[in-house]
Amino acid sequence: MRISFCFIYSVIFSFFSISVYGAGLDGLDPNKVTVCSAAINSTKEFDVFKKTFSQGRHSGQFQFVELTSLGTPENIKSGRVDGWFDRACASGVQCNMLVVSAHFTSNGFFSDDKNPSPFRYPLSTDNLENHMCKMNCDGILSHPQETFLMSCNTLSGKQRDHRTPEMYLQILKKDGANRSRAELAVEGRYGTGLANKEKIEFAFGGGPTIYGFKSTSQLADNNVKYLENYFKQVPDYSQHLQQDAVDLISAGLRQLQNFPSHREMASAFSSTSLCISRGNYLGRPEQAEIWRKICALRDPALSDDEHFNVITQMMESSQRTKFTHEVENFLARYTAKGKKIPTDFLTKMKSLDEAKSFYMREIELKKDYPTLRLRLVRLAKRMGWLPSASADPLIAEITTELNSSDWPKENF
Repeated sequence: MRISFCFIYSVIFSFFSISVYGAGLDGLDPNKVTVCSAAINSTKEFDVFKKTFSQGRHSGQFQFVELTSLGTPENIKSGRVDGWFDRACASGVQCNMLVVSAHFTSNGFFSDDKNPSPFRYPLSTDNLENHMCKMNCDGILSHPQETFLMSCNTLSGKQRDHRTPEMYLQILKKDGANRSRAELAVEGRYGTGLANKEKIEFAFGGGPTIYGFKSTSQLADNNVKYLENYFKQVPDYSQHLQQDAVDLISAGLRQLQNFPSHREMASAFSSTSLCISRGNYLGRPEQAEIWRKICALRDPALSDDEHFNVITQMMESSQRTKFTHEVENFLARYTAKGKKIPTDFLTKMKSLDEAKSFYMREIELKKDYPTLRLRLVRLAKRMGWLPSASADPLIAEITTELNSSDWPKENF
C-alpha cells in the first residue's frame, strides 16, 4: 500500500513545528498542544482532559477550545442548527486533540431532550462529510493526532450486538426521533449502505487515530472514570503524543494498517465496546473511491450531465448499496426543482438488470420499515424501474400506513 508523502509531512508538521492559526481565534499559543471539544451533550469528559492537562508536569503545555461556543442562537433562528460547526471550521483553529461528547446515530451527533445548554447544537454527519469533501475544515477534521468520540456506535460495523434492529428502533422512538430519521439510523447501524464506521473514518479521516465505540458506550460518569484511569497510565501526555507521531511515521512507511493500537487506552476501557481506528481513509483505495463519488454527487459546481454520470458509475458498481441514500437525495432535490431526468440516463438505468433486481428485492424486504420502503419505491419510479401504474398505488398505500401510525406526524 502506498502512503502519501503529503500525509507523512502533515504528521511531522502537526507535532514538531508551529501550527498556523487563522484570524478567527485570538490568544492561542501555537507552541502549546490545543485540545478542542465539542460538548454537544455533556462537558464531563472534556473536564477530565482540562483537569489532567492543567496541572503537574502538563501545566503550561496545553490549551483548550470549546468549539460549540463559536456558535450563536442566531444559527437556530436561521434554521442552521449545526451552524456553530461551520463557524468553528472558519475560525482556523488547529486542534491537536479533539473530544466529542454526544449521543450518536448515523444521522449525526446530538444531545438529549433534557440538556439545558443553548449552545450544544446537533452536528449532522452530512455537514461533517460536506466539510471533508470540500477539505475546508482541516484544523478540526484532519489536524488532530487523536480524536475521542465519546458516543455510542461511532465505530460500529453492521454486526449485531445486544440489541435487535427493532429494539433500537423503539429506543429511538422513545427518545423522540421521528420515524424517518429513526429508520435511517437503524439502517445505518444494522442494514445496508455505509456503516457508521465508514462514515466516521471519512468525516474524521485526516487524523491518524480515532477512538470510538462499536456498540453502546457508557454514560458520561462512567467514561470519566475510564479516562482518569487512562491518563494515570500515560503520565506525560505531551511526550506520548510526540512518540506516537514518530511511531506512526515509522509504521506508515511500512504499512499503516499494521500500526499497533494504544494499549493503555484499550486497557482503561477494556470492559467497554471501545474501538480504535486508524484514520487516513485515503490509504484505503476502495474506501477513497466510494467517497470520491459521493463528494462528486454533492458538488454543486458539477453540471447535471456530470452528476448523472456519477450516478451511473454508482449504479454500475458492486458497491451500489453504499450509494442508495445519496442517489435518493439527489434525485429528490432534482425533480423537486421541476427538472426532468434525462432520457439517455433512464435508458441506461433500464439496462442495469443487476441494479434493478437489487432495489426491487429491497422494496420487498423493507416492509417493516415503511419510510425506507417509500424512499426506495420513489427511487425505483424515478429510475424507470417501476412504472407509475405500479409505483403510485404503492406510494399511496405506504403513506396511508405511515399517517395512521402512532409516530410523530411527518410530511411523507
